[in-house]
Amino acid sequence: MKKIAYFWFLLFLLFTGRMNGERLILDMVHHNPGETPFTTQFTKPQKLKDYNYTGMVVNEFTPPSCAVLYDKLNTNIFPAGSAERKWVENLANRIERQKMII
Repeated sequence: MKKIAYFWFLLFLLFTGRMNGERLILDMVHHNPGETPFTTQFTKPQKLKDYNYTGMVVNEFTPPSCAVLYDKLNTNIFPAGSAERKWVENLANRIERQKMII
């Protein structure tokens, strides 16, 4: 299954691998679930920028859509003070800390 996903991702890059006329150079180092995280400088955005990468693939195996509270839809989905709301807020903060434009 991983090989198929990588194939489609690489095919996608072949046809859309340009942003604002510039070629995308992406780093795809990420930690595998259930395994010890890699010890590498290539998980640091500044290191990638120093090597002229133009993007970083971050895979935390938790989609950003899980970091939405949906308060505008219904405030009872994740009620104030609930453990579920705290989990969503923590995930949103973790994603926000990772954000960096290279």
